[in-house]
Amino acid sequence: MLMTKSYFAGFDEVANFYLGKFKWGKSFLEVNKEILEKYKLCRSSIEVVAAQDNYLKEQVLLRQQRRGLYLLYKKEYGKCFI
Repeated sequence: MLMTKSYFAGFDEVANFYLGKFKWGKSFLEVNKEILEKYKLCRSSIEVVAAQDNYLKEQVLLRQQRRGLYLLYKKEYGKCFI
């Protein structure tokens, strides 16, 4: 909780310090950087929920696009290595 508050308040170094206490800390920021940056711009809980909804919609669309490319490649070449 302290990490997220620090990060959202612009104290990235403090957040990194506390995340450094955990083996997964660095990975957490790397994996979640995109959504955390969007949350950082929000000024209310309503904006946070809207940012989350938009992010999830984007992720669904990206997944559908990747799946479509996979099926197209598989159809053309019979197998897929990607």
